[in-house]
Amino acid sequence: MKYIKFLLALFLINCINPCFSQNEGKSEFKFRLGFSNTANNPTIWKFYESGLHTRINSLYFGFSYSIPINEKTSIMLGTSLTNKGFKTSAIGKYPDYEYELSYRFDLNYLEIPLTFIYKTKYCDLNIGVNYSYLARACWNSYLYESFKNGKTTEYVYNSEITDLMKRNDWGIHLGFSKKVTPFLGVELILQENFIEPYRNTHEIAKQQTIFVGLQYYIY
Repeated sequence: MKYIKFLLALFLINCINPCFSQNEGKSEFKFRLGFSNTANNPTIWKFYESGLHTRINSLYFGFSYSIPINEKTSIMLGTSLTNKGFKTSAIGKYPDYEYELSYRFDLNYLEIPLTFIYKTKYCDLNIGVNYSYLARACWNSYLYESFKNGKTTEYVYNSEITDLMKRNDWGIHLGFSKKVTPFLGVELILQENFIEPYRNTHEIAKQQTIFVGLQYYIY
């Protein structure tokens, strides 16, 4: 909810100053490129609960095509590729044993958003739903152990675990975009996905992603 309030506040600030007028009543084909920042609800990842969960930053890119309904509204269908997941670390100290553990969980998604767009003089409001297909899941971990007798060990583990994951998820998104030149625009989108990380568990987690990027208008 706090992200939605933040997004609405930014929208109101941007509405104070007019920008380049939006194309009204015309189809638009755009290339999208930018940065994404993802946070996962950690309670679903049972074996990670003792660690410190942090967000994952990544690039995203894709295309979108909008079809006008009238001069003010349109429907947009698109596709994009992005990486979601989390990274975490933990340190344990005992009388005769210490360890440092870090790992990164990468989730590579192909996403297909369906968006309703309302055009204003200042910017485009975006709201819609999105289908997400998990193309690849990878777990990378590092463990360093130090014993009281002076012995140390190191383990590096990299594994693709796509087959353990549920591949199909869905979510909702809200945001706005602004055209600043005849060929270039900017976008800020908040997306919340509802995912079932493991097959047949029927346990749902929330996955929040912020997209900040550029739009290049091909036509």
